[in-house]
Amino acid sequence: TVAAGVLTAAGFTAVEITEVREPIYYGPDAASARDALFDLRMVKDLVADLDPAATARALDRLLAMLDAHDTGEGVWLDSGAWLVTARRR
Repeated sequence: TVAAGVLTAAGFTAVEITEVREPIYYGPDAASARDALFDLRMVKDLVADLDPAATARALDRLLAMLDAHDTGEGVWLDSGAWLVTARRR
């Protein structure tokens, strides 16, 4: 991977990359999840340069996507991250 190559080139050894997959809870319903994403600036930054009509369409599509992920016990989305460890030579 790119991360392993960069770390190795920087003098690290025993580079290990562990994939982590866990669902993330965004709220009890689609509207709450949309608001949470907006508050985290994830959405605000993406729609900042759109005109009002385009912003409304984007937020409607976001709401529909979040509604599709409502399990009845809240809105959950898959997530992924990588834990990277290495030793310095």
